Amino acid sequence: MTARFRVSGSFALRSRSLFVVVGAIESGTVRIGQSVRKPAELNASVHGVEFVLRSAGGREEEPALTFRYSDESQLVQWETTCPTGTELELAEPQETRSRGPLPSEAQREQLAILIHDALVEIRALGAQGRATQAADLADAIHNLPREIYGWGSWSQAITRGMLEVYQQKYHHEDYLGKRDYVAMFDRIFEPP
Repeated sequence: MTARFRVSGSFALRSRSLFVVVGAIESGTVRIGQSVRKPAELNASVHGVEFVLRSAGGREEEPALTFRYSDESQLVQWETTCPTGTELELAEPQETRSRGPLPSEAQREQLAILIHDALVEIRALGAQGRATQAADLADAIHNLPREIYGWGSWSQAITRGMLEVYQQKYHHEDYLGKRDYVAMFDRIFEPP
């Protein structure tokens, strides 16, 4: 199944190595993991599907697709490939990796607790002036509520990996609200 996305703007989140295209879904359904078929110069897979505010004080949102770039030269190429008006054609990857079964109801209940704890930590980080760290934790968990019910592409290994990357980056120091999400995740998915 293909999808078409019309670009109305783009920007980079350099702190996270993400290239973001904002626009409109013209047809089909966009999903994490889809590959860009056209333009071919944007040789990438969709890293995230988000919504961004049209203006700082506004309430209207536009869909946005994120792509992870490897270096500055790749970002520059992608920026020149996706000017306003460009149509992206997205397709399911040629090889669909087995992502494994969705979490059971009991596992979803435990993941809801993990998400709750992460949101509490994000609040504490905000109060401590640690916005970048709060954003990184939000990035690690924000798709979980949908993915565990089949939206997007649930992957136990990828989710654990994102939590692990967050902890490797920040858990070398003590701070208010710190939790061991990898250990929590491992307890949820340990063999019976």
